[in-house]
Amino acid sequence: MTTTDTKKYQIKRLPVSEDCLTWEQMQAEDDARKQAREARATRGVVLHARIREDSKYFGQTAPGDLFKVYVKDDFGLYILGGGPGGQYRLRDVDLFAEVAPGRFIQISALVEAGV
Repeated sequence: MTTTDTKKYQIKRLPVSEDCLTWEQMQAEDDARKQAREARATRGVVLHARIREDSKYFGQTAPGDLFKVYVKDDFGLYILGGGPGGQYRLRDVDLFAEVAPGRFIQISALVEAGV
């Protein structure tokens, strides 16, 4: 190939749409998803509770309000810590798992095992 032949083979850049992602952008999004997944796995599921209408604690919050709770390690009757009252029995609340920011799944409606 001579120097005159190289002019025939020029590389042309195709126009890129604004809504197309570059390789670096796709890699960054993938890395962000992996980090979010790892963070959820290491921190565990965040539990929230809502006080049941038939509970003696009903009225401590606005009806239907959720608040963060955690499982206490003393395993007494009041196994859940947190919220406005500080501690609750499982029979007094409905439990929810926060699966994404602001997205909840109810994991218990009522425990009828005498707790």
